[in-house]
Amino acid sequence: MPQRNSAERHMTDRPDPALTASEFVGQLMSLGGPGSPSRAETASPGNDRPVTVRMGDVFALAKRFIDLEPDQIEELLESSVHEVRVGAVSIMDFQARRRGTPTRRREALYQLYLRRHDRIDDWDLVDRAAPSVVGQYLDDKPRDPLYRLARSENVWERRTAIVATWHFIRHGQLDDTFAIAELSSMTASTSSRLPLAAGCGRPASATPPDYAPSSTPTPPPCRAPPCASPSSTSTATNDATPQPQSHRC
Repeated sequence: MPQRNSAERHMTDRPDPALTASEFVGQLMSLGGPGSPSRAETASPGNDRPVTVRMGDVFALAKRFIDLEPDQIEELLESSVHEVRVGAVSIMDFQARRRGTPTRRREALYQLYLRRHDRIDDWDLVDRAAPSVVGQYLDDKPRDPLYRLARSENVWERRTAIVATWHFIRHGQLDDTFAIAELSSMTASTSSRLPLAAGCGRPASATPPDYAPSSTPTPPPCRAPPCASPSSTSTATNDATPQPQSHRC
């Protein structure tokens, strides 16, 4: 009989709308232990025990808390523990990608993300939620907020602007990616990778926009698989959102 991982032993597949931020933190702490590598080891407020949790377990726990209310998610974002904030943005991502999530909740998640961007302050936090929480919400709306973020002095807000367009790329909408990449002053590893990924999915007959400075070397041929077509885009919540880093051009 196959053994279940540590996250599966603490949860069922059915979400519980009564769960709270404090219960999430408590279950997260119970998942930690020696030999569980983590991106960071920090102590939770009022707890001297370091948190060492596998990110896969954090994502699985977040799925268990998919119905957590926005005010409880914001409480998680307030935590000084990185893994707790990863859980918060993962819950936001799962909610935003779930087919049955009401429009009002999607708007609340979008507003929460922008309002508490001060707590979404690392590349993995941005990349985990920006495509679904920000990009997907703006899919049928004016995208001016992304251009305001692209001009921000805050590097993480600029990253949100470009990474959010991953949702558009997956649906064959490339113009905003190139335009925001040109506006943003982010490092080449981020601001150019998404346009390159977008170029991989561009029809051969289309002419790529001149988004790069003339001094930029011609990039090597893309060896990444083509971007997913709109018909193959998954809205299921059982996997983490595909991230731009998966395209290696």
